[in-house]
Amino acid sequence: MRAILLPLLLATCVLTLPALASERCEHQRKESPVLDLAGVKRVVISINADTLSLVSGRPALSVTHCASSEREAKESRIEIARRGDTLHVSSRDSKIIEVRGLVSMDIYLSRRIDLSLPPSLPVTLDVSAGNALVSGMEDVSVDLGSGDVHLSTVGAVRANVGSGDLLLENIASIDGLSSGSGDIVVRRVGGDVRGVEVGSGDIAMDGVAGNVAVDDVGSGDVRLHGIAGNVTLGAIGSGNVKLDDVGGDVVVASKDLLENVDIRRVRGRILVDR
Repeated sequence: MRAILLPLLLATCVLTLPALASERCEHQRKESPVLDLAGVKRVVISINADTLSLVSGRPALSVTHCASSEREAKESRIEIARRGDTLHVSSRDSKIIEVRGLVSMDIYLSRRIDLSLPPSLPVTLDVSAGNALVSGMEDVSVDLGSGDVHLSTVGAVRANVGSGDLLLENIASIDGLSSGSGDIVVRRVGGDVRGVEVGSGDIAMDGVAGNVAVDDVGSGDVRLHGIAGNVTLGAIGSGNVKLDDVGGDVVVASKDLLENVDIRRVRGRILVDR
């Protein structure tokens, strides 16, 4: 009878809980793989329901495998592969499952990844559902699914967000920033912000020393505050754009878009292309 009930419980009572593995670690295994960066021009890091900390420094990698069973912890792997001049660091088979019913159990496998790389080495970060903190790197590209990513004191940034949350602080410049249904918060950018696009998500930006170009807004919201340069607004669907404290000009693609734009405290001109 129990053999029959367990598959039914797994089919009907399974919930994915991203925070579970970070709270529990009944079985763990640690390793420190050696990184060979000779000739490497980019590092691609792919994680699932894992936690990543990436800082600038001498090359080093430390991984803590955390699992609900000794076998899972022992068999857990982090993949390191060289493809041309790109080094791939991948952790993709993570799982976090809670089962509640006649039989209760937690099944999880995740990793804590602590990585340091030379600051000048470009990094591509692919986060499906995990958490990542990055600081001190000069060039970072982010592809974020439903996880959380925080970039602090980073040079050039490009980011594509699905339904996750992205926090950017103390960034040199942004060349491409898009959100599907996720939330993006930007604080303090030293240069320009280009290629801003939002679907049904939200983008809030505060403290940009350069110009900001918003190319496309669907049904989401864009809030810009403390922009020292010019603000350019392209297509706007049913969403809204709020501007406050703009030092330069505000350039709007068409007069009709002004219905969806709330403009306050602009020291430059308000211009309409057509």
